[in-house]
Amino acid sequence: MIIFRKVRWKNFISTGDYWNEIDLSKNKSTLIVGENGAGKSTMLDALSFGLFGKPFRNTNKPELVNSINKKNTVVEVEFDIGPNSYKVVRGLKPVKFEIWRNDEMFNQSSHAKEFQKLLEQNILKLNHKSFHQIVVIGSSSFVPFMQLPTGQRREIIEDLLDINIFTKMNGILRERMSSIKDKLKENNNSITLIDSKITIQRKYISDLKRINSEALAEKKERLEALGAEYDKLQKENDEIVNALLETKFIDLNNHQNKCIESLSVIDRNITAVNTKLKQLQKTAEFFDNNENCPTCEQHIEEDKRSEKLDETKTEAMTLLDKKEKYKLKVI
Repeated sequence: MIIFRKVRWKNFISTGDYWNEIDLSKNKSTLIVGENGAGKSTMLDALSFGLFGKPFRNTNKPELVNSINKKNTVVEVEFDIGPNSYKVVRGLKPVKFEIWRNDEMFNQSSHAKEFQKLLEQNILKLNHKSFHQIVVIGSSSFVPFMQLPTGQRREIIEDLLDINIFTKMNGILRERMSSIKDKLKENNNSITLIDSKITIQRKYISDLKRINSEALAEKKERLEALGAEYDKLQKENDEIVNALLETKFIDLNNHQNKCIESLSVIDRNITAVNTKLKQLQKTAEFFDNNENCPTCEQHIEEDKRSEKLDETKTEAMTLLDKKEKYKLKVI
């Protein structure tokens, strides 16, 4: 239950730059009377503006600022709910919005709309429409409960009985139903698309089976023809290989005989060269070891001996060169 204690304002509508305060906590009940224009509705406007940021009467927000000072409009509302004391401070030019609980100000990091939502849903448990229907009932803007739209009547009852959870649940269920309907529609479209794909695939498979059966028979005939051709070619290949091997064997045999004959000639040539080299060696040794002829005992001149030795060496070198060439031919 809300127990109002004080309402204070300045530079609000027709009031000037001084505080106007009404203490509502002196007695259990407070009666405010006065002539027209005395400020009764101004107090209700201040109370409504302080709590909801909207006046009680149908007045535009810029008109709430004092027309002479044109700034520093401030409204403060103090009230108790259970063991907690609250104060709401709201202003225009500059804009100001503070909520205090037990002399400690709430964190104002959130947006003004979220801050107002916190005040209405978590503290007052009332919105502006319910406030007009339950707390403040004035002839200027009051609409009988049964003449209100269905949605507004539901909001007022929920605020009065603190059963807003049902509206939230209803909203959540509506969103969920909408999401389910969208998902169902999407699934139906997907099913239709899949059915179409299945029909196309079945026709495609049927056509493939027919084409494949015809192609399979054709491939079998082609395979048999290729098998026969393969056997024929394999037989011809074997005959060619055998003929080639036979020809190769004859050629190799002839080549071998030629090689043996050539080796025999080379061997004979090398033997002849070795024999000649031995003779030249004896000749060289003779002229190298003897100064007189052993047969006629005639003296052999030194120039003659040197000439014979040079001729022998030259001939020996020529023979050795021939011998190397013969060996290379063998290799």
